[in-house]
Amino acid sequence: MRKFTTVTDMSKLKFSMTEELPVDNVADERECRITGCVVVTPTTLAVADCNNSCVKIIDTQTLSIIDTFRLSAAPWDITVLPNDEIAVTLQLKMFVQIISLNSKNHEVFLKVDGDCRGIDYIHKLRALVVSYVDPEKVELLDLQGTVLKSFSYHNGEAMFLRPHYVCLSHAEDCVLVSDTIKNTVTKLSLHGDILGVYADKEMVEPEGICSTSDGGFLVSSYSKSLIQLVSKNLERVSHFLTEVDGIEGVQTMYFDLKNCKLYVALYKNNIRVFSPCIK
Repeated sequence: MRKFTTVTDMSKLKFSMTEELPVDNVADERECRITGCVVVTPTTLAVADCNNSCVKIIDTQTLSIIDTFRLSAAPWDITVLPNDEIAVTLQLKMFVQIISLNSKNHEVFLKVDGDCRGIDYIHKLRALVVSYVDPEKVELLDLQGTVLKSFSYHNGEAMFLRPHYVCLSHAEDCVLVSDTIKNTVTKLSLHGDILGVYADKEMVEPEGICSTSDGGFLVSSYSKSLIQLVSKNLERVSHFLTEVDGIEGVQTMYFDLKNCKLYVALYKNNIRVFSPCIK
């Protein structure tokens, strides 16, 4: 098995599909729509099923759903917290729900001010970063729901029009925000300073975004069935995956840095796993 260093040069790797994970089960009332996914343990993946208002835990070795957490509203995105907990944005209900994976009776609801969508956890601050589409903003929250910082305007202009997903950079103290109307990815410091903006004519409706170990990131275009690799300097490196590779209608994705695996959630009711080989 190929070993990957702490900092992997993604431009030297070619990824191909190695697995397809199940996301539907007999208890579903509607066709699944996976809008968030995150690796919880080396062998489990948690996914937010928006259409069925639940979080599902998938065993990536047995390729089976091993647990389901029913929610009171449709989730959007999901992230892992310390102490075997996950946090999920309940979009239209304007709550972030914290769930203990060890006990279905232990739940915490953080009231937020807006239609919350993207979410990630900032270990350094022990805080959540959350994006909202109404009103359009990004906030840092502590785990009690207190707003630490809020970012919406810069020099009198709106920073975002529809910030769907957020992602903490693994190499820098900054947050990446995808905007499906501006067709951009904004790089923000933890103080709210704009460090740069990525835009590319091929990147239409950017949705899912995930950081790579070298400070760059992967971003998906929903309408173009495209994932781009972008450098830390906000320059396009490559069309990383395209429809030819087996992706179509990419809603979101998660990059497992430790195992160098990319989990891609497609609109058509499935998750495909992509692993690297040497170019």
